[in-house]
Amino acid sequence: MLVEFDFEFYYGNSWPELTVDASTDLLIQDDILSEYVKHVNYKFTTNNNSVLFIKANKKDSDTISKDDVIVRDQFVKIKYIRINDILLDLILIGPYLKFLPQYPQGYLEYCGKNNIVPANELYDTTFYFNGEISFEFKVPFWDWYAELRQQHILQHFGGKDLAMYFGVNRPEDKLLLNKLKILTQSHV
Repeated sequence: MLVEFDFEFYYGNSWPELTVDASTDLLIQDDILSEYVKHVNYKFTTNNNSVLFIKANKKDSDTISKDDVIVRDQFVKIKYIRINDILLDLILIGPYLKFLPQYPQGYLEYCGKNNIVPANELYDTTFYFNGEISFEFKVPFWDWYAELRQQHILQHFGGKDLAMYFGVNRPEDKLLLNKLKILTQSHV
């Protein structure tokens, strides 16, 4: 399976570094977008049902603040993910993007003073701390992804809304729409 993660890296006092547990053929491309933002693309093949990135080079000095306000910080943001050149919906797969942060001592002290309990794991597309970023999915992938899409549609659309979502321009659209209306009626 061909996997592609597209990131934006944000510069603190150094650029973020990610390592990936890729099975074969790792290709990394990067382009500087501005003085503080860099586009980085990781493309590789895997036979596993998970992908693991490790972010490990952020230091306290990579968070720049002025008058107790953060003005610049080193972090990583996922822009998109493709599997076999098909763009995935980050809203659907967001709950499967797990981040296990490794908080610096200074942040833990700040949390303690302010009665904040830092999360042991986060589900997001933006990563401010060192730690492990994993994407775990079920195999066969496309069956699992289709199931996620179907659940999302059933949760967010009623029968009449389905026509607006899918359209009814072709005979096969009408057939699909009728099947989906039947499905939504059985889930009400």
